[in-house]
Amino acid sequence: MTKPKIAELVPTSFFSGQLRSTTIISYLSEPRAVRPGEWEIDMIATRILVDRTTGRDERIPFNRTFTVQAVEIPRSPLGKDAPLVEQKIYEVRSSGLQITKMVEFNSQQRR
Repeated sequence: MTKPKIAELVPTSFFSGQLRSTTIISYLSEPRAVRPGEWEIDMIATRILVDRTTGRDERIPFNRTFTVQAVEIPRSPLGKDAPLVEQKIYEVRSSGLQITKMVEFNSQQRR
């Protein structure tokens, strides 16, 4: 079985603006060290999809375990003069962490 691409997971109506999406997080675990510079974090959440034309919403459990890794915080050579997309990339990396893996949360494995 091949891994789905992110674009295949997102409904096309989202890109047209017909569908809005938000995620409500109800629980985040304390980070668990996997190895030096790498941690796992469990998240229990609900993803809400709202059809803007009908007002109907769909609630989908979105429970995941993330593996994050410490990364060097990059510095943009252009600073505030950098293109917006480059500024956003540097902003995301400014935490010093990068998600390296995301899998379905399995509470049975955590006991």
